[in-house]
Amino acid sequence: MFSILTVILVSLQLWFSWGTARVAYVKIGPLLEKYQGMIDARAEYQKMNMIWSANVDTLARELEGRIKDYEKNRVKMTPRERQLTEEILRSKQQQFVQYRDATRSKAQEEDRKLTESVLQKVNAFVEKYGKTSRYHIILGANSSGNIMYAG
Repeated sequence: MFSILTVILVSLQLWFSWGTARVAYVKIGPLLEKYQGMIDARAEYQKMNMIWSANVDTLARELEGRIKDYEKNRVKMTPRERQLTEEILRSKQQQFVQYRDATRSKAQEEDRKLTESVLQKVNAFVEKYGKTSRYHIILGANSSGNIMYAG
């Protein structure tokens, strides 16, 4: 059973033996680091992430303040008041944890969407470039060694 790498290597060897293959490779990491679309996407993500983090920090401080107030005043409370206040605090803490987790999930999803959008633009450019420059294959030089274009 042939692996995909074997098939690619055999195909490249045949192209080279015929003398007609045009092959290129792209260093994906440096390309994305310097690509203005990725720089803009990262800046947009950082701006959103700062807002989400500020909201989470504000809610955390509010919750901490309520807990400190409770601890300071609980000796003056009746058992029923203590019980109700503790239930409210537990509920507020659960709401905070849910909000924080939802915010983290949203941040990861936004990062994925922005990155995917940039990669689609880069891939479309590479494909167009490969066709107009008559490359047979363009390899992506990264940790997984992707084929970015084969035409």
